[in-house]
Amino acid sequence: MVRGFNVRMTSFCPAFQKSLVIEPNKTVSVCCSDITRMLDTKLNDVDSLKDFFYNSEKYKEVRHASETVALKDFAPCVACHRSENGFWSEMDTFKTWRFPNNDPSEVSLKYFEVTTSNICKQSCVMCSPLYSSTHAKLAGKLGSISFMNDEDLKKVFEILPDITHLNLKGGEPFADQNNLKILNELYRVNNKMIEITIISNGNDISDKFKKCLSQFDPNVFDISFSLDGLGKLYEWQRGSPFDKSYDTINTFYEETRIPYSIQNTVTVYTWPTLLETYKEYCESFLGLRRVNSSNIVWDPSCMSPGLYPQNYIDEVVEKIMEFDDKYEGVYHVKSGLDKIKTERKPKVLKAYHNKTNKWNKIRKIKIEDVVPELSMI
Repeated sequence: MVRGFNVRMTSFCPAFQKSLVIEPNKTVSVCCSDITRMLDTKLNDVDSLKDFFYNSEKYKEVRHASETVALKDFAPCVACHRSENGFWSEMDTFKTWRFPNNDPSEVSLKYFEVTTSNICKQSCVMCSPLYSSTHAKLAGKLGSISFMNDEDLKKVFEILPDITHLNLKGGEPFADQNNLKILNELYRVNNKMIEITIISNGNDISDKFKKCLSQFDPNVFDISFSLDGLGKLYEWQRGSPFDKSYDTINTFYEETRIPYSIQNTVTVYTWPTLLETYKEYCESFLGLRRVNSSNIVWDPSCMSPGLYPQNYIDEVVEKIMEFDDKYEGVYHVKSGLDKIKTERKPKVLKAYHNKTNKWNKIRKIKIEDVVPELSMI
């Protein structure tokens, strides 16, 4: 039951009419910002994803609730509330890019996002065992490592002929052969794709994946490589060598000619070198079409750039906003950076120091030596 809203006729997001998401623990969700998991359903509980989307009482109830409430009153979508304060949200992507002319009365499954497993060789400091098997191993939670079986894949294959937007996430999508099966099946049964999104860390991409992707029209892809900072900073935050991802991504473009974006995750650690990172990415990566820094980490709050004093936040923002698009074919998404405000609660500051010290020991690198600006916290 979705409760706690004031009735008013408004459909604030197309996701409720267009989207279905399967998360790494096989939770079925409306979208990745569905933080309360309002559908309260697991993939194992569903015989048919298509039938669940169109006919289940659970999705009908959630859909009805979304049509009778404003965003600000809808608790399950709290992750998109920041949109009203100028930050980019998943809702904005659905409304402006994917389905700008959505008819709220038309329920049609067009967007499907799936995480086939949490297999990932990286252990990003802002991540968790849910999205990284390496995190699960570090935390001694081997039971948190998840896979899809053949029955799960059959349910996924059922809806591939009808969708126009597919998003493969992880874990690391290129580390799971089930994603290769999904892409090959998609190529076989669907010739009307508008968008295939793949969010990868760029650490390793096999020849089989490159060959598979090369079957498609390269214009259909929105491939985004998630990188954070440069050199030692990247290695501390991600747990793998920067040069390996750098070489993998450039080789990927040389062999497939598929352009891509870099999603630069903004944390308290990467904040001081954002501008330097922008410039280096634009100068060094082949085939780069967009650098995106709208992925600002708010949770966990102890890794937010809001831990810095406001005068320093403003200083960094001013330099970034003055950064022109000097690099041919590359543009920059800086949405929300100029809206960041200081939030320095004692409990959060304590959590920051505890977590930073923990990862210093794991990485055997003292991040304060790499990012001296952290002394402000």
